[in-house]
Amino acid sequence: MELKILIHAHNDGKIIQREKTTCVLEKYPDSLLDFKAQVCSFVGVGDIAKELNFQNYDTTFAKLVKHSQTVTETFTIRTHDQYIATRNLFAEDNNMILINIIRKIIKWKEGTTQVVTTDQSNADTSNPTEPKKRKRSDRAEDKLLVNKLRSATDVIRNERQENQLSEFNQLLNGMEKSEAVTEHKIRCGICKEIKQVCAADRNNEGKIKYFKRKHYDKCLANSGSTSLKPKVVGQMQQFMKTFFSKQSQENTDTPPKT
Repeated sequence: MELKILIHAHNDGKIIQREKTTCVLEKYPDSLLDFKAQVCSFVGVGDIAKELNFQNYDTTFAKLVKHSQTVTETFTIRTHDQYIATRNLFAEDNNMILINIIRKIIKWKEGTTQVVTTDQSNADTSNPTEPKKRKRSDRAEDKLLVNKLRSATDVIRNERQENQLSEFNQLLNGMEKSEAVTEHKIRCGICKEIKQVCAADRNNEGKIKYFKRKHYDKCLANSGSTSLKPKVVGQMQQFMKTFFSKQSQENTDTPPKT
């Protein structure tokens, strides 16, 4: 089946690039997460973000229904149930999938990570180092997800959980391309072993610090004298020093060139 795709790239609350394309799928994936991954890969969302110098970004999906030349309705595709209920309509002539690529800024301040989208960049950040408490409903959802992950890896995540997992992987990538297998398991980029962290009680920064303290630092030290070149070890150590620096400083990704 062939889907019509409209891509909007956002920076500082404005659409800075638009393009239309198509995506061909043999069949619809069973989950919203897989659908997003396949479509983003096919149309090159990562390449577009790289061209725009979006070092970090979020994506949102919606279904556009064109009723006339001047009237188009937008229906957000946020949950797995929404996806299942509407996916058979995606390929109809008057339907189009909208993908929003939203530039995300990761700020480092006094050893604390603050993630904001550019739409939130003007929000009040008078106390950015104080961790934001999760809603009770979010904590309950995350606890349920962790329980499901103990017996399976193919689970359904809501959009918030998908974004958190994506952010988790982006932060881990700088640690010699370590990666999150799930919310509570990390594959070390050095030894490739999978290590468990407590997902229910820690945010992404807390899980990374736990992984660093319990495994990564030791693995880095051991590998420095065997398989890794001194230059590579130095680069990794410099990254970790910057990442967890307690000095008051703030670094953001550079805006796209105009």
